[in-house]
Amino acid sequence: MPSVPTTLTIDHEEITGSPQETIDEEGRRVVRRLKCAWDDRYAFFRELLGLTSITDGDTGEQLIVNPDTFDQDDGIVTPLFARSIGIAPFDDKTQDADGSGRVAAYAFALMTVEYRTGRFGDDTGGAGTEESPDIVIEESLEPEAENISVERKDLVWESGSREANPGTKRAIIDPIGVPSKLEISLGWIVTYFNVLDPIRDSFFDHLGKINIADIRSQKFGRNWIKNTLLYSSFNAFRTFTTEGAQSWKLTCRFSRRTRVSARDSAIGGGPAPLGELGWNGVWRQEVSDYDALSITQSLSDVAGERVNIYQEADFTQLLLRQGT
Repeated sequence: MPSVPTTLTIDHEEITGSPQETIDEEGRRVVRRLKCAWDDRYAFFRELLGLTSITDGDTGEQLIVNPDTFDQDDGIVTPLFARSIGIAPFDDKTQDADGSGRVAAYAFALMTVEYRTGRFGDDTGGAGTEESPDIVIEESLEPEAENISVERKDLVWESGSREANPGTKRAIIDPIGVPSKLEISLGWIVTYFNVLDPIRDSFFDHLGKINIADIRSQKFGRNWIKNTLLYSSFNAFRTFTTEGAQSWKLTCRFSRRTRVSARDSAIGGGPAPLGELGWNGVWRQEVSDYDALSITQSLSDVAGERVNIYQEADFTQLLLRQGT
């Protein structure tokens, strides 16, 4: 969304002793004291902070209006934007038209405007870095569930129509339908606020893939074992600051497979190490466990090369770092 500088149309003047500048380790700040008509104070307030609405006459697109800037020194690279305003009477109270004097009325307002550095047009060109202190990270764990089938061999309903022989302890009934259960797991949700960089390609390219190596949660202080996280969804929200800079709120959801197979694997003849299968393990109804898939060698029962359902990806490319 394009941005344009604000236009100050309200008649005003800068009073003696203004501006006042402060420069310290936190940066540069300027305070200006401006005089305008009392009745114009709110309109002037909106113009100074860029709170007006402008539409492009050619395209009809809504434009972002930047706050007023303080740029009297051409040698200063980083501009300052109007960030806060205080309003006070400039002169003594004047009498109301009806002579009551109960309601304050003034001829002029004193606008105390503080200009501070904004992200728009700063030393990094508004791009920021992954170590930028603007980036805030939030992590959460949410429950997930997967519906899986259970082997029905030799299962009967506890209640139902019995056979004609009433003496049997438990009558045989028609086989039940395929029973199922919910496999409870966790979703790991990572949200980044105030991301100024363009969105990395990895946020799009890694969707539907699993972690190629162990990865560590910054907030929970634990490792997620390789192949147990599926990058299942990604949301991006674009916002604009009053200075015209864009920022992103990025949310990545990872689905965790908590159960991994401990059965003897046909590949190598030994048990599958903890976490080896993860999302590449397939639920086997007849054995009520996860197992791997492989390509069977021709004319033999010996399993060949393992078949992975999910592709692996380096999830460290999805993790931004919070600045300190």
